[in-house]
Amino acid sequence: SVSPIDLLAPDLVVDSVSVTPGAAQFGEMVTVEWRVRNTGTAPVADDLVDRIYLSTDATLDGDDILLDEVFASTFATLPLTPGGMYDGSVRVALPAGDGLHEGDYFILVAADATDESFEPDEANNVAASPAISVALQDVAFPVPLSPLGPAGSLIYDGSVAGAFEVEGDVDGYTIRLDPNQHIAVTLTSTADSWRGRVD
Repeated sequence: SVSPIDLLAPDLVVDSVSVTPGAAQFGEMVTVEWRVRNTGTAPVADDLVDRIYLSTDATLDGDDILLDEVFASTFATLPLTPGGMYDGSVRVALPAGDGLHEGDYFILVAADATDESFEPDEANNVAASPAISVALQDVAFPVPLSPLGPAGSLIYDGSVAGAFEVEGDVDGYTIRLDPNQHIAVTLTSTADSWRGRVD
């Protein structure tokens, strides 16, 4: 007769992901918290890497932006026995620029992101936070310098810096003006040769 063989292996599951605050601007810091549980039949002995991503949906793919990575031993006592769990927490900066548009985003956490541990089910290693609202950076021009144009119009002095590395890079900002205010935009660069435009 043939006897069944029980496969002993760990199975890491990301139970939950949360982000605070639930609304932020690109370039600001948020706190990401998550819980990982070993639902398998064997301990996790190796120190694994958890990765945190920014995504436009709840599915991990090549378009998502890596925000941070951290070793599980930062939070967990290894080996992580069957039924064991750990809670992770990091502060991450939402990217500034990178052609992103304001709207709803998700924070994804991938446990054992480098696939160091053999698991019978890898699909449950990733979980997403509830959607968070991310807005463009506000540009503040607090000090009026001199009158410009019709009465009540002022020119403000301020600057923002974007990192543009390849052709087509986009950076976005929100500039809030009163109804009778105007803005003049000047583009400058440290590069010897460049082209840019304001839309």
